[in-house]
Amino acid sequence: MSNFIEFILYAFVALWLLTLLFRWLFPFLLSNFIKYLQEKALEQQTAYSENSYSSTDKQRKKVFNAPKEKVGQYVDFEEID
Repeated sequence: MSNFIEFILYAFVALWLLTLLFRWLFPFLLSNFIKYLQEKALEQQTAYSENSYSSTDKQRKKVFNAPKEKVGQYVDFEEID
């Protein structure tokens, strides 16, 4: 019977220490994880914005330098009263 009480006491102390550890450690880990995610998102955003500006400039140059294609004749329809 004393082994059972000793086990319960050790289990209670272990759980209590784990809760204290998580109370101190979890906020620190969470804040570091959030900072990491923010930095990663900022890197992706700057990379995307740099690529999007350069690609739009290239697309504009292609559009303005493209030869004009003859599409067809203009047809003027008359209105019927």
